[in-house]
Amino acid sequence: MTPAPTSTPATAPTTAPFQSLRAPISLSGPTLLSATPVTLTIAPHSGPGIHFARADHADLPPIPAHIDHLVKAPDIRTTSLILGTKNNKPVLIHTIEHILSALDGLNIPSALVTLSGEAAPILDGSSLPIVEALLPVLEISTTSIQPFIVTSRQIVRDDRDPTCMIEVLPRTAPGSSFRYEFHITRPGGLTITQNAHWEGGRDQSAARYTKNVAPARTFSFSGEAEFFRIRGLFTHFTPRDLLVIDDTLAAPIDNELRFENELARHKLLDLVGDLALVGRPIQADIIARKAGHALNHAMARKLVALMNPAAPQPMSSDLAPSQSESDSAPDAAPATT
Repeated sequence: MTPAPTSTPATAPTTAPFQSLRAPISLSGPTLLSATPVTLTIAPHSGPGIHFARADHADLPPIPAHIDHLVKAPDIRTTSLILGTKNNKPVLIHTIEHILSALDGLNIPSALVTLSGEAAPILDGSSLPIVEALLPVLEISTTSIQPFIVTSRQIVRDDRDPTCMIEVLPRTAPGSSFRYEFHITRPGGLTITQNAHWEGGRDQSAARYTKNVAPARTFSFSGEAEFFRIRGLFTHFTPRDLLVIDDTLAAPIDNELRFENELARHKLLDLVGDLALVGRPIQADIIARKAGHALNHAMARKLVALMNPAAPQPMSSDLAPSQSESDSAPDAAPATT
């Protein structure tokens, strides 16, 4: 197994061109919430930005993938958007972080994403099936989107655990650098520490994302998995379908790791997808320590506020008390500094 790169090459690579789709792709499968298959279609889009729609609510227009449309999903930690309302009920789109991560990892700034149901298919728990479907239909894009250049240090922290944080630093070179430091101690005393790194928006960054980030799968720990199964959640999956880590052995149950640091790589995958909700490429060095979706979302909001200082900021709606670092439990409520 080859660990994730830990340093920037001495010779800086050139900026990667944006890519676009010349044809739509579709994937189908059960979602994290239901065994009923949902079809995901990613198609070319005439305008800038990633947009989401639901085929079963075709009367509602697509919305941009932006932090302003974020909502708190019930029961599980995920990234969810509100498409609109019908009959005074919200129409939601759940678990979109792997889609956004794949698009950002491949440097695709424009696409229309349509789901036939309320959540994206979980596939194998990674973004690799999406990436592999997209690669054959990509071409160099004529779209040009100016990055948001971060000019000052930005931090969000978990107010219950200050060591859980995301730090964004100014970067003179084009592109972005993502680092994720994973650390968790389980109730039985098991401690896991891992690190992962990826350079985005640079020459060969899409190839490195495909090889080093996209295959990393969503995961939970065995105690959490049992907790949710007792409550009727995720019963349509087994540890052979989605990665479950034994709480005492730190090893996968009925499965094998794809990387020694797969947990950190998947948290990095989520970080890339969640920060895509800023709506523009980010030129910065991004360092996350023990962070999950709630802190990712808080940083996305903070960066959008920097881009639009005069705009009123929406109230936070995606924060929940911390339970763990897995991908099936709520996140910590962050405080920003």
